[in-house]
Amino acid sequence: MELGGFEFTEPLGCPKNWTSEFISHNSSKRSNRDIRRLRKFPDHNRDMNTDATHDGFLDHPIIHGYVAMRIWGRLVPHLDVVAAEIRSRTQPGAIVFSLAMRSLAKELEVAHRLPDRRFDFAAPSATLIEEAHAQVRRRGLANVELRIATPEDPQLASEAYDIVMALYSVHYMEALESYWSACQRALRPGGFVLG
Repeated sequence: MELGGFEFTEPLGCPKNWTSEFISHNSSKRSNRDIRRLRKFPDHNRDMNTDATHDGFLDHPIIHGYVAMRIWGRLVPHLDVVAAEIRSRTQPGAIVFSLAMRSLAKELEVAHRLPDRRFDFAAPSATLIEEAHAQVRRRGLANVELRIATPEDPQLASEAYDIVMALYSVHYMEALESYWSACQRALRPGGFVLG
């Protein structure tokens, strides 16, 4: 499939590919099991992280499908677009930073898709980092570094990154101004934010 000059060879998306599994043009073919899973998803997502102060409504398959249809006129997994943008705007060896406030699954999917780029991923809790380390080992990702950091103190070196990603995280952050100021200082000349 080609979109805006970018070619997508395989779906990327979230684990279990929620978007493709639940969103279709022919909704009459959805099974009762699928409908129950759709209705249960917000509660399941919220229960995955009891410390969350946000209900995660933006990370729902219906929202993903709606946004894709409004922007591109068809269902395109968000992470396919993210990977294509990184590939088109950087050279191999580029360094990408992302701070995940919940799961690092989306970031790890992007890193898997772009093995010739380097990724510095952070999360605010040791539990999230431990879970991500297990996924990195299981998937054999050699291009990922993981560490603990917070939006208040993302611990970013000046002019160290080609891209700063914000994948479904900014709506969980309270100190947005200080976070984006640190990100701005961390970007190399010509670097950009991808959200």
